[in-house]
Amino acid sequence: MKTNLEFATTIRIRRQVFGYSQRELARLVGIQPSHIAYLENGRRLPSLGLLVRLAKELNVRPGKLALQAFPILSDFGVK
Repeated sequence: MKTNLEFATTIRIRRQVFGYSQRELARLVGIQPSHIAYLENGRRLPSLGLLVRLAKELNVRPGKLALQAFPILSDFGVK
């Protein structure tokens, strides 16, 4: 699965800004640390629920993360 690296970069940078390890962020959003690594390396995309939890913990608008992860959403008016 090809992913948008802008999403992966945003997750990694925001996690670092907040001072979270991958393990800490994973615990906060209820997933395994390896899943955070996959997201940050562009190997996986989040479910909608995970995207919302990440946005909350990393203080990013869910719409911004959604557009980064799924750019096609802009065709449907998501901002």
